[in-house]
Order: sequence, then C-alpha cells, then structure tokens
Amino acid sequence: MLIARHTRALAAALLLPIAGCVDVMGVEDTTGRGNCSLRPISINEAIPASLTSIDCVMGDGSGAHVDYYELRIYATTYVDITMESTAMDPYIILLDEDDYIIDEDDDSFGGLDAWLQVKLTPGTYYIAATSYTASETGAYLISVE
Repeated sequence: MLIARHTRALAAALLLPIAGCVDVMGVEDTTGRGNCSLRPISINEAIPASLTSIDCVMGDGSGAHVDYYELRIYATTYVDITMESTAMDPYIILLDEDDYIIDEDDDSFGGLDAWLQVKLTPGTYYIAATSYTASETGAYLISVE
C-alpha cells in the first residue's frame, strides 16, 4: 500500500505517465490507457460507477483497478473533481492529453473521499478513478463541477 503511494508520488515528481493498463488477458500496454475504455464526463455531471476485478489495472505497478473518464474543456475554468465511496478508499488522478499527471488526491474530500480543485485550460483531460489499495473494488460516484 505504501509502495504504491510512493510510486505514484515519484511518477508525479518526474512527470512520468502512469496511465498504462493491463487488459483482462494480462498483456501490459505501455502506450497510455491502451485497451481501457474511456467514459465521457462533463462539467456539472455525476456518474455512479463501480471498480471491479475485470477493470483495467494501473500501469504504475500498484495493481489497482482503474476506470478512465475523458473530460473536454472549451474555456479556461476551475473544476472540482470528486470521487466518493463507502465501499473503498477512492483515489483520483488527473492527466493531460499526453498522459502526464496534473494532480492526484486520496482523502481531501473528507473521510476517505477524494477531491481535486484545478484550473484547466482548453483541451482534453483524463481522470483515472481508482482506489488507494490495489485489492479494493466497489461502487463509487465521480463528479465534475
């Protein structure tokens, strides 16, 4: 658990992409989100979802399952991204269109819930919705405001 957090922090410090994933056949794709599906999400939208054992796996060595969301920004704006769950410890990572980490959070929304508040310029961004501990799965709510 601690190793995964340090790996994520080191990747952020070095601006290395960590968004690679492993498909259900176990073949690692190091080109980014690879075969992982993208769900569109917009400002003022909340999406109930669930991390499962058949979801993609983070490419950072943590083994944590992940869902990816695509957020398109058309004018410079501040956004709040939250991930809430009673089933697991949510962890969110915001990536730019080149899969470099912009920001990440574990517990800033109170309790174990995650929250990012960032100023974004026009472009495409990706949100990695994952858990702090690799073995955790369960229902969550992700929202962008």
